[in-house]
Amino acid sequence: MADVITTRYEGAILKVTLDRPKVNAIAWTTSRPMGDTFKAFRDDPNLRVAIVKTAGDKFFCAGWDLKPVAAAGNATSNDYGVGGFGGLQELRDLNKPVIACVNGMAVGGACALLRPDLRV
Repeated sequence: MADVITTRYEGAILKVTLDRPKVNAIAWTTSRPMGDTFKAFRDDPNLRVAIVKTAGDKFFCAGWDLKPVAAAGNATSNDYGVGGFGGLQELRDLNKPVIACVNGMAVGGACALLRPDLRV
């Protein structure tokens, strides 16, 4: 699952890519490493801006991945990791810009990546 989130550093810029074919949906196992990534970004004084993008060109992100929920008999968990859903929604003291490079549809919980003040 680690290769679902890739990071690249270009000077003071952190580029984060979510790659979960076909629709880049976020599951608990995706949200946790995203939170760790954005927490490390927040805490690194050498980084000034993060750019988050997704692979593919049809969906930026389809939001919450419901397949694991259905597989678990509709059991839900609120433990999305550091930062909450997608790693940004509840990340405290983030005082650096995070730019979403949207290529394709952003639906449902994907709006949390675009507007962290929205609650899922």
